[in-house]
Amino acid sequence: MDETRWDRRSFLRASALMAGGWGAMSLTGCGTLDRLFGPDPGLYDNEVLIIGGGLAGLTAGYELKKRKIPFRILEASSRPGGRVQTLKFFDADNHWAELGGEYVDPRHLSVLDLCSELNLPLDQVPLNANGSATSFWSRQQIVSQDVLSKELSPVLSQLIRRRQDITGEGDRKAEASRLDQQSLKDFLESLRTASNGRALDYLSQAARVQFGVETEQQSALQFLSSLDPEARASRVRRIRGGSESLTRTLYERVKGVLPEFIVRFKTSLLSVKERGPLFECRIQTPRGTQTVWTRCLIFALPPPALRKIGGLKELQLSEERKSAIQGMKLATHSKLVMGFNEKFWLGSGGPILGGTLLGLPASQSCDDVSRGLAGSSGLLSFTMGGEAGMRAGADMASKALKDLQAVWKQAPSAWSKKEVLRNWSSQAEIGGSVLSYAPSEMSRWSGVFSEGDYSDRIFFAGEHTSTTFYGSMQGAVESGRRAAARVGAALEKLLQ
Repeated sequence: MDETRWDRRSFLRASALMAGGWGAMSLTGCGTLDRLFGPDPGLYDNEVLIIGGGLAGLTAGYELKKRKIPFRILEASSRPGGRVQTLKFFDADNHWAELGGEYVDPRHLSVLDLCSELNLPLDQVPLNANGSATSFWSRQQIVSQDVLSKELSPVLSQLIRRRQDITGEGDRKAEASRLDQQSLKDFLESLRTASNGRALDYLSQAARVQFGVETEQQSALQFLSSLDPEARASRVRRIRGGSESLTRTLYERVKGVLPEFIVRFKTSLLSVKERGPLFECRIQTPRGTQTVWTRCLIFALPPPALRKIGGLKELQLSEERKSAIQGMKLATHSKLVMGFNEKFWLGSGGPILGGTLLGLPASQSCDDVSRGLAGSSGLLSFTMGGEAGMRAGADMASKALKDLQAVWKQAPSAWSKKEVLRNWSSQAEIGGSVLSYAPSEMSRWSGVFSEGDYSDRIFFAGEHTSTTFYGSMQGAVESGRRAAARVGAALEKLLQ
């Protein structure tokens, strides 16, 4: 037995005495049969402990399993997937809709690769015939995409030039930092003229729905960075059967022969401490508290959940990552799905909804999520951000119905009385929807999670850790892959 391993086990014996004997059991043999069928010893020194069973955590577990590196996943809720949640069999035609992550665009290469690897097909989201991909409700009338595009064209050209001006070093980097200090609301108002008011109103509404917070709380740099300088037209896709097909398939791949042993639900990390070469983790389980030890940790939790973990501030993490953990905020999106006995938005009683309608007073954004699916009934999904998203509650369906009635008089009579609302900011385990940068935050925190701590024995994953694809499933998948690769390599090096 080498000296390093002896020191570690000596430390564990001493810790076990202080912890009431928990570690004493963990010092017995640790063979494969013991790991599968014996009591959980609490010593995960040759395993990776993943905190969080959302898309990022499941992806990390899947990648580790492919490398034959043992791991455990602790998930505070009762289900895998986190902010990926599909509402299935909602109406008579067995349609489905998303309460969380939904669309995959051609740039989401990690998601596309993973779906291909798992044999999960994706379908292009079609447009309803004779309808606009996006339309805008403004001053009690529908503005079609054709009209909107003409009004947006000069504004977008101006924005793309500003986007190109902030790409690079030196003066361009300084300009990017300056724009980060400015709110999106002030930035857009600085562009307002007598002829572009409606176009700017549309962009403001779109940004609130996209980023999930009011424009005065958004960084102008965040908005500009999200623009595609090449203005490439692309048709988004959805995972067939719903995004939860991805997280469920990942769960099936990682859970092993004893699912409750590898993925522990309703189990959260209370505190973490550095104990010599190990990390002492105090966890809350349905049966009480337990102490476990590990050498490697992947934190696949959003910042609000990370802030609840005791001892995280005392770990030797980089100051930039500590600052980001304490300061990063999630947006306040809510999603409402309503069922209708007929697709009145395709008939002759009003405008045709080709895809998405923005600008509704209370419900903000309406999307026909049943397009491309068989059946006569339909589903409309409403996405609210900012204050409206945070306040969304039991009366949200009646507010949305009132918005619809202003456009289509027959909406109330077509409603099936079925509705589901997910207010993500009210979810205790998560605390919000997706990362959104307030003024001054993007230049300070973007990219800070691209490196690990403790020689990569600690790594962070989740959409918020992605430099480019935060707020998307792509950000979750790419970060889970990165964390697994870095932590897995660190553990393999330690065990050599």
